[in-house]
Amino acid sequence: MIFFIAVGALAFGGVCVWALVALIQRWQMIGLYFIAAFAVIAWELPDSPSLVSIAGVQIKPEDFISITLLASALTSIRQMSRNLVRVGPFLGLFVLCLAISLASGLMHYGTQAFNEARSTIWLVAAVAWVLSRDWSQSSASLPRLFLHCGSLLCAVAVIHVVVYGWGGADSFVTAATGVLQTGRPLVSGQALVLLCCGLSLILTSGAIRVPDLLVGYVFVAVSILCMHRSIWVAAALGLLVVAVSLRGRALASTVLLAFYSGVVLMCLLASGALAAFGVTVSHALSSDGTLNAREGSWTELIDQSIQQGPQTVIFGASFGAGWGRVVNGLFIDFNPHNWYVVLYLRIGLVGLLLAAGIIGYAFIRVLRVSRVSLAVLTAICAYAWFYHLPWYIAPWLGLVLYSAHRQIVPDGRSPVRRGQRAPLGVAME
Repeated sequence: MIFFIAVGALAFGGVCVWALVALIQRWQMIGLYFIAAFAVIAWELPDSPSLVSIAGVQIKPEDFISITLLASALTSIRQMSRNLVRVGPFLGLFVLCLAISLASGLMHYGTQAFNEARSTIWLVAAVAWVLSRDWSQSSASLPRLFLHCGSLLCAVAVIHVVVYGWGGADSFVTAATGVLQTGRPLVSGQALVLLCCGLSLILTSGAIRVPDLLVGYVFVAVSILCMHRSIWVAAALGLLVVAVSLRGRALASTVLLAFYSGVVLMCLLASGALAAFGVTVSHALSSDGTLNAREGSWTELIDQSIQQGPQTVIFGASFGAGWGRVVNGLFIDFNPHNWYVVLYLRIGLVGLLLAAGIIGYAFIRVLRVSRVSLAVLTAICAYAWFYHLPWYIAPWLGLVLYSAHRQIVPDGRSPVRRGQRAPLGVAME
């Protein structure tokens, strides 16, 4: 009986995957909305519930979505090859390194390896799907995605402030779902998505629609007010790109907005209305316990890797090896909160150098073809120094890589028709 139930469940899952693949093949924007939906609910459900258990492995909604995205990507290999000019082999080698690490981990540690690799698998699957699509005709659809996703995240942040208050770096509350969660309005991954939405709207829509430019700045401001220092660094670098990129009406509107915002801020500070908020900001700036713990974790884990010999340094330890280390006399085993350190620990210097080369080449490319992608890529790379990249950042990371590596028409410009707004993933002046 159990066998027939398992077969029936697999058959039902296969039909669902086929239906979703057909859906996103027909309307590819739905795929982006599926991924973005997980960013909206990340505060309430940081760990999504299991759909079913197979051989002791809990299958989550993200697993199901990842399988669907991979199946869709495999139907568009030719389009993916056009989108990955020159770097396709290097991306393939990077994925191969991850696959070898996972396979080795499954052999030595069993399902623990898969559980540890989940977030990386989800991110790679979603980015691969984005890179298998043609986004050149999505100049209107992509800004709408940024607007919808950013608006929902702002609404979520406001609701959390009303219900739980405006917490700082060390505050925690119990969510309605029973999860102990940060007291800040959004988790760091949500704030990163909101920041990317804001930067994208500022640079794609600002020169044509000033209201969209202003909405973009609101998104950036809310992401900063979520009190994540990693987002402050990412926002500073992203806004630096914005500062040297804006021209004409967009630049004039930005200067006026900055001036009047400064006047209002000075008035509020003088009246004392922001005294409590100033205390929260001051505490966030002066608190270094979390940063010291993270730096200690990175150092300890890298030292452990070196002590295990050249093979571990070059190729990494397999997924499932865990993150156990002793910092300040305490044993801890959570993710080290640094995407680059995680890559080094699991796929070694080989994998890390492959990732660095792909990202470095993307930076060189987007400097010429897309200031939007430059701002977003800068923000994501800065954030990755403080956290593991959440998988739902894949639409933005994938579109950046798409704009950097896709095939360009002979005259050197991307195929944007006159009068269209250039979306993230289409070249901009």
